Amino acid sequence: MTTTADMMVFRRNRLATLARLRRVNRAIARLDEYEAAQLMPADIRPQVRPPDLGRDALESLRQTLEEVLAELEVMWERRN
Repeated sequence: MTTTADMMVFRRNRLATLARLRRVNRAIARLDEYEAAQLMPADIRPQVRPPDLGRDALESLRQTLEEVLAELEVMWERRN
């Protein structure tokens, strides 16, 4: 049986992980935008800030966060 405190901890961890995953997904979208801009002719290329991390790092981060979410869900199911 889970307590209200357990549920609050689970929700907080899940929401924090989802927020991190959203930030990573936005960074990947910005990277896509940057790469698309680089393919445009220089005279019409928009000013897009270069990414802080490369695609491999972002994809790795996304995969890790997805694994963390899956682990949280499995742990929650085991408790109930």
